[in-house]
Amino acid sequence: MSLPCAHGGPASTGVLKASPADFQVFEHMHVRPEGEGEHLWLEIEKTGWNTEDVALLLAKQAGVHRLAVGYSGLKDKHAITRQWFSLHLPGKADAEFDWPPGLRMIQGLRHRRKLNRGTHRANGFVLRVTDFQGDRQQLEQQLATIERRARKRCEVCGCLRCAATCSTRCLPSVLTGTAGTGYWPVIYYSRKAAAACSLRTKTQRPAKE
Repeated sequence: MSLPCAHGGPASTGVLKASPADFQVFEHMHVRPEGEGEHLWLEIEKTGWNTEDVALLLAKQAGVHRLAVGYSGLKDKHAITRQWFSLHLPGKADAEFDWPPGLRMIQGLRHRRKLNRGTHRANGFVLRVTDFQGDRQQLEQQLATIERRARKRCEVCGCLRCAATCSTRCLPSVLTGTAGTGYWPVIYYSRKAAAACSLRTKTQRPAKE
């Protein structure tokens, strides 16, 4: 079955997420920890871990109930992702953690409140497309068209909020690197907006565990 494509259809092809390093995610937060309070906020970089498993590990090592651990959103397992977690530690010192392979703490700060779902403003993405083939100039033109129209109103969902938050303002960043490999960072992302992207990619799925 052939579906209609926006902006003239794909100008190029490539492979997305051939390795975890090809798909990086980080959080833009509305709230920053203040440095004091009952909750310990941790910014953690993870690879090969899903968010819930990290929350369970933090609860176990800190000696608290799972519900004492909060996070804002779920992040991909087969990617390099950075996200915040919080642990409720009233009257307790900061916990000591033994970080297994695939986990690294970036920073830890105290805050007065638990980190609840949906606290982050947006997700930032850095995508690496491998095995790139196609017309680079046409692709850049199509990406520029998407950015220009998204700033007015999102053509995919028709809302102004989407246009403001998923305008993919860095999509015009040209594909760089060696032949057959390209990078472009996507700062604000919406799945609906991604459907209009002019670069058709195929995702390299990891082997079943």
